Amino acid sequence: MAALIVAPVEVTRIVTGLVAGAPTDCAEIEQAVFDNADQQSTRTGDALLLSEYGATDDTATLTRIANLADRHMVSWQEWHYCGCSDPTTTGPGDVQALVKDPANPPRGANVFRNKLKALARPYPQAIAGTPLSFSFEPATRRFELVYETKRAKGQGTFNRGLTDVFLPEIQYPHGYRAQVRGGSLFPASSSRHLIVRAKPGANRITLTVAPR
Repeated sequence: MAALIVAPVEVTRIVTGLVAGAPTDCAEIEQAVFDNADQQSTRTGDALLLSEYGATDDTATLTRIANLADRHMVSWQEWHYCGCSDPTTTGPGDVQALVKDPANPPRGANVFRNKLKALARPYPQAIAGTPLSFSFEPATRRFELVYETKRAKGQGTFNRGLTDVFLPEIQYPHGYRAQVRGGSLFPASSSRHLIVRAKPGANRITLTVAPR
């Protein structure tokens, strides 16, 4: 087994871009993390999960990373629900929190709504096929999902399967308009979910959602 040990000064040089080809800012470093994760998954078959990001109230940073996760189709966990006197926190607990007091319901003034709106995004909870891409544009609140009905290993299809897309109320408080190519829309038990079924013989499904 070989190991690479990097001295602290070398880490500083890499992070600040003094090493040729190294990332030069936060956005490039974040992109490199996702690219490296994709390479690891391709090589090993590992499933990917972005864990515990979001310890900030900078909504631009939250949105940038959530956009990257969507682009790479990676699930994530946000840190964290409340300040809760967390001993690992170096700054005010509210910087990390979604709610001020976990003993009270998560609504009204007890919720940091700007942060919640940056994090609560439409996403596919289950896909009857192989996903190709999904994205959400916060400015227009337009969501798009593209997937194929074939199975990931190419053996058969999910033509009669149901795809379930979650649509958070904070993004669509007055409802939404949905269009689908290659499939049909079905009502769900909750208005926060949209169900899609592929039409017979369809190979690719494209779903778009926008505010009503």
